[in-house]
Amino acid sequence: MIFLSSTYAGCLSSDEQINIQHDYQEEGCITSAERGVVISFDDSQNIESWGEHRDFLNFNGVKATFFVDRWNKLDSWEIEILNNLSKDGHEIGFHSRSHGDYFEFLEQNLTEYDYLNEQILPGIDQMEDVGFNATSFAYPRGHRDESIDAVLLDYFSVLRGTQSNKNGSESWIAACEDLRVFRSFPLILIDESNESRDYRQKWTKYGFDTVENESVTLLFNGHGIETGGYPTSVEYLEFLFSQINHYDLPYLLMSDLDGEPLI
Repeated sequence: MIFLSSTYAGCLSSDEQINIQHDYQEEGCITSAERGVVISFDDSQNIESWGEHRDFLNFNGVKATFFVDRWNKLDSWEIEILNNLSKDGHEIGFHSRSHGDYFEFLEQNLTEYDYLNEQILPGIDQMEDVGFNATSFAYPRGHRDESIDAVLLDYFSVLRGTQSNKNGSESWIAACEDLRVFRSFPLILIDESNESRDYRQKWTKYGFDTVENESVTLLFNGHGIETGGYPTSVEYLEFLFSQINHYDLPYLLMSDLDGEPLI
């Protein structure tokens, strides 16, 4: 099977079919992005699939960021998997207390501070209770705006959305790190339709064509690996890793995109 950019199920709701926003600007950029790639995986329901593919990731030299929610519901074996992933050099990020959707708070006439007090602060405490400290956060379903960004950047060094909600965020082909808020391009799913797969392959190729000649960071996000929720196949990941190696791209962690000047 040939892979090369979709209707994204993942953490997106049905009203947010992916809208490719590939614009990026360097003009006025204080901190330029590093040439490299960030791969992240979401949701506590996929921890088992991540653990099952730990050797696969290590064999391919991959460093990824895993965003985890529902910390107070995790079993000891799930905590062990996350500890092992952390020891391997992966980053463990935060994904809210209970996968809370920020837009649902707004629909109930609640505010960004209600979201902070309900979904963020208690979850941070639960995460710390089992020995993890997150510096990066990924919004469930990618639902964010500049108001919640401003609040959460007091607690995290970098935030990740998805392909929606362009305002106030850097592109998934990021030339700049100033905003510390990034969009991310979804990985191909196992059950992707042919039309969706072709569309996603096209834009994946566009990203690699861009990074070949310019200093940009590509951001990709997925969920399960082979199993779990919205899984990506090992076959596709092998292709993606081969492209990353072909273009000699270093793997970056989400917290590496914190807007600090490059040394």
